Amino acid sequence: MNGPGKNAGNDDMSLFVMTLPYLDQVSFYQRWELAAYVAAGETSAAQLRAKADLDRFNATKIPIFVCPNDPDTKKSGGLSYCANIGYVTSQYNSAADTSHVVDSPDGGFDSDPENDTDLPVKFASGVFWRPWNSGMTLDYIAAADGLTQTLMLSENLQAGKWSSIYTGDLGFGVDVEGILTGPTLKLPADFILKTDHSDSRINANYSAGEGQAWRPSSRHPSGAVNVVLCDGSGKSLSPQMDPRVYARLLTPAGLRYGQDVVSQSGF
Repeated sequence: MNGPGKNAGNDDMSLFVMTLPYLDQVSFYQRWELAAYVAAGETSAAQLRAKADLDRFNATKIPIFVCPNDPDTKKSGGLSYCANIGYVTSQYNSAADTSHVVDSPDGGFDSDPENDTDLPVKFASGVFWRPWNSGMTLDYIAAADGLTQTLMLSENLQAGKWSSIYTGDLGFGVDVEGILTGPTLKLPADFILKTDHSDSRINANYSAGEGQAWRPSSRHPSGAVNVVLCDGSGKSLSPQMDPRVYARLLTPAGLRYGQDVVSQSGF
């Protein structure tokens, strides 16, 4: 990463950019990385040329990043899939959200940087959205809720561009603002994924704008969404599934903080 100049954000790297070398896109990734590095430097003729190259790279359509059933398949830099960001306690469904980027001052449930007792609870609530200075591992998930009971990726019609760094463009989660407080992930018995101000249900709010519906969705005839679990297996989830079961599938270590077991036959 370059320094704190006005162009510094040009080399911010999204989750999906980091996967490019593993998707037979090594050459493209190397060109993207070089352009991003130069584009993040001080303004100059070379920096401006690199920024133009970076914009062109970010508009590239990468087939593996889009679902054929997604109406936005032909969108420049399009993305049909999002990553499990877990339980959200503020700014749910906010477009261009920057309060949950990796260098946020607090990654816990209470948004209080002076209190870090809630950080392990937040860490246990999602795979990709976590306290910024901690790294999730498959070993952690396997030793807790289990790889076959934890979601990693899902379809989302409101996903943004694969180069985006905004939470809503890249992630799906469950809004628990005002529902979970303190050191617990145990869901209320009447939990339904819907509150007075948000809807975390599968396929909720089809008409939402890009980055403004942080939940799984698809245009498949049955309404089912394709997901990938942390063991690498694929599955389809029904919009009619038990909301408490769905919510528990997001946590990599919910069992450690009061959640009930999700059996492999339960979804």
